[in-house]
Amino acid sequence: MIEKAIRAELVGVTAIAAAIGSRCYLQQRQQGSALPAITFEVTRVEPFRTLSGDSGLYSADVTISSVAETYLGARAVADLVRNNAEAFSGTVHGVNLLAVRFVNEAPLEAGLYEGEENEPTAIEQNYTVHFEEVA
Repeated sequence: MIEKAIRAELVGVTAIAAAIGSRCYLQQRQQGSALPAITFEVTRVEPFRTLSGDSGLYSADVTISSVAETYLGARAVADLVRNNAEAFSGTVHGVNLLAVRFVNEAPLEAGLYEGEENEPTAIEQNYTVHFEEVA
């Protein structure tokens, strides 16, 4: 299951785990839960097909949101994710991660600098993940 593999990779990076602990949630975090945190969602999974049929390879679109009390806090977590995500590889939870490619990012809230925020800020990043499921 690609979601389990992505979560394991995110919390398996020492620097990310130091920043967020185990606060890595599929789709959404509970309102009022501790920050900083990461939420992620797999928005599309598409098989690679060849002329001879199914290749057993897949491409997934993954959205990762880094959330913190301040813009700079969210920026720091988002930078950790971006700087480490492309190194995700290997087999975890029955999924062989072949390649991760950063696509783009955007803040979800206004992202004012320290001391001027009224609520948590999130930075959303999009990735393409190529993988295969293994037994």
